Amino acid sequence: MGSEDLPLMQELSDYGVRITREIAHLKVAGMTFRDLERGSQITLPMWAAEVLIGAGIAEPIEGRLEVQRLAQLLWREKRSISELVDLPPKFYHALRLSFSSLSGTDAESAKALRLYARDLVSLRLSKLLGYAAKGVEPELIQHMTDEERELYVRLRSLIKTWLQSLGLEV
Repeated sequence: MGSEDLPLMQELSDYGVRITREIAHLKVAGMTFRDLERGSQITLPMWAAEVLIGAGIAEPIEGRLEVQRLAQLLWREKRSISELVDLPPKFYHALRLSFSSLSGTDAESAKALRLYARDLVSLRLSKLLGYAAKGVEPELIQHMTDEERELYVRLRSLIKTWLQSLGLEV
């Protein structure tokens, strides 16, 4: 499976959700659920979990990313000058689901979450770009998420090609 398949694999990866209200019948992602009680936990492909969370029918089991938690991650990332800090599992999925669940319900928190997320992602991108410009092998970089690793491999290849065209091979 090639690196171009990563986004599809992420959309199809399993994600646990907790049902937020009683549901007599739910058909999603080719699966049928009956008599779901509030608090029931089910596992679905990521894309289906996003739909249910966006509709207010479910919430992530792992919990969504709160503004305070994102602020802590940003603070840690800023303090670590050249190395990436460890992010929670499925961080970008959780971030996307947090945006879905906050949109329309808590505009102020959604705005703060987006600002912190943008700053955090920008810092991480800057570090990845620095690694790519130096030609660092992806295996040597700790704490990259799967999404970042995919981006890094592509960036590194693009930068290497560009440097070669200038006669500045790394």
